Amino acid sequence: VVVIGQECTAMQVLRKFLAGLFECFFIARAGFRGIPSINGATWYLSAMLIGMSILFPLLVKKRDFYIHWFAPLGSLLLYGFMSSSWDNGMAGSTMFTGFATKGLLRALGGLLLGAVCYLVAEKLKSVNYRPFMKVLFTLLLTGSFAFVFRYVYSNKNSSFDFVLVAIIAVGVTLSFANVSYTQLLNRNALVYHVCGWLGEFSMNLFLSHGYWSNYLQVFVPGITGMQLFRIYLAVVFVNAILLMIVSKLILHYWPAIKGMLYRLCIQE
Repeated sequence: VVVIGQECTAMQVLRKFLAGLFECFFIARAGFRGIPSINGATWYLSAMLIGMSILFPLLVKKRDFYIHWFAPLGSLLLYGFMSSSWDNGMAGSTMFTGFATKGLLRALGGLLLGAVCYLVAEKLKSVNYRPFMKVLFTLLLTGSFAFVFRYVYSNKNSSFDFVLVAIIAVGVTLSFANVSYTQLLNRNALVYHVCGWLGEFSMNLFLSHGYWSNYLQVFVPGITGMQLFRIYLAVVFVNAILLMIVSKLILHYWPAIKGMLYRLCIQE
């Protein structure tokens, strides 16, 4: 889609393929600059994997220190640094800050904040609450996500992004603490399976929609924005479904493929 949309020459196609290897191995957010992106949506996978590689050894060796001290203080300082340094908020994962890319710092901040959410959620779980508190937690949980969705729908990135992160942290903490009445939904088998499928589908949708949002108008020129949007919704939906099918096929046949490659390359 990228190649056709940009009308690339053979040399440009080769250059994009070679540059795309950084994304295939999820190391692009280590700070490689001047590399044309093939699928920009994979930036957060790269940032998270690198960030987890940095933080995980400390979590294993010093779990209590990590959860009770390092994570709260680290997330506070990182988000404080990001807030004071970036006027455009969370936008622009490829920007280099002098020692790390913006995307990697966001990932580190999110991983550390996630540990804080986990700690608070575990504390909340240990208490039996009266119906009044469960109602309050339900309002906080649903209200936090509703506010964030409504805000980002009509506003651009700004330093207020970091306030939204704090609000999301509240919703995430209450979700995993299971202290609100929304936990009743978890006991419904249909809701459980539908939400599980939506989680898998949204992953495939996110990783594949960027091609079409950038280049679909090249394939269907001369139509209105609303017409283009309707086509876009249909295309990205089908694309995500196909991606799910192909991924499952690869996972199913991968052991056999891996064995074949091993026997082809290694002599025992």
